[in-house]
Amino acid sequence: MTQGFSAYLNALRFGAALVVLIGHWSYFTQDAAISGWILDRDIARDAVVIFFVMSGLVIAYSSERKRELGLSGYTADRLGRLWSVAIPVVVISFVIVKLFNAADIRFMPNYPDNPVEWVQMSAMALSFSNQVWGFNTDVVANAPWWSLSYEAWYYAIFGVVFFLSGYRQVFWATLLFFCAGPKIWLLGPAWVAGVVLWRMIAAGHHQKLSSQTAWLGAGLTLGLYLAAQGFDIPNWIKHHTEAVLGSDVYDAMGMSAPFVWLNILGVLTAINIVCCARLYARDNAPDGPVRRSIHWFSDATYSLYLLHMPVIFTVYSLLPETTPWLTRAVLYLAAPMAVSLLFAQVFERRDWGLRARLRAWAARFRDNGGHSTARLQEPASA
Repeated sequence: MTQGFSAYLNALRFGAALVVLIGHWSYFTQDAAISGWILDRDIARDAVVIFFVMSGLVIAYSSERKRELGLSGYTADRLGRLWSVAIPVVVISFVIVKLFNAADIRFMPNYPDNPVEWVQMSAMALSFSNQVWGFNTDVVANAPWWSLSYEAWYYAIFGVVFFLSGYRQVFWATLLFFCAGPKIWLLGPAWVAGVVLWRMIAAGHHQKLSSQTAWLGAGLTLGLYLAAQGFDIPNWIKHHTEAVLGSDVYDAMGMSAPFVWLNILGVLTAINIVCCARLYARDNAPDGPVRRSIHWFSDATYSLYLLHMPVIFTVYSLLPETTPWLTRAVLYLAAPMAVSLLFAQVFERRDWGLRARLRAWAARFRDNGGHSTARLQEPASA
């Protein structure tokens, strides 16, 4: 993992978060032609698949670097990473909804009406069970939350496969795979592609590419994606997938419904990344101002991803209906960016000590009779 390749991955990660923001921005600016084009192309969901590929790569990479943590330490890191932002977002959503409700301002659609429903929603959100099998539970209309459920299950399955062996590995992997359900399975190949991608890079296979081939591959994959969107090929694939499976089955797949196109995109993303790994294979130059800025913004990716919808809904609720389109359009982009960067400074970058507390708990668990996995391969934080 050279300095240059790390900066490229961070730029790609933050860029994907911006695409998700723009995709959801278009929901609130539908009176513009560009918004209709963005909505029709569903670029936000495409960007999530890029996250899945990168997640598989980064988790595989970090796992090999911190083998000493064990399965319990890995679990602590992954939960710490997810909860460090997810818990504050749920709490903030609850507070804002209550304040707006008291002022007779409708904040978000589909928010719970009583404490019991809030507890149920929060429990599903923070256990990442809101997308298993037939569940498709909204988390206060926070559309991106669906992918957290997918990520959490991929983390769990990877962890037991990576750490355990023999019958324990088979048992726990099978159990988790079954609990996740078919919707989550369908996009699993994109996440696994990231794991395979890191194995290739770690083994040095990317360096077998010539510089010219790597440039060609990086440019061609980007060009193919842009051409596919330009000619509306993803929607053509989606329509044919629905025709083959039937509308009822297709609709039951929820966010995984266009799985054929999304996994094709996963392959294109993996090819692009391996080509860029070759281009940055010898780039270990010290980070300058540009790269430091990339890393800094990238550290707020998770916050931007999970907080932008509540912020946009808040701005939407507060703005008068007579607000000019351009003002609304700018605020729907600027407000989530500003709030997310501030939020990340408080929660994401420091994770408010949650990961350290969970690691300490995991260490005590091992010391007090938990099964040690130090002899096994182990993951770490990303």
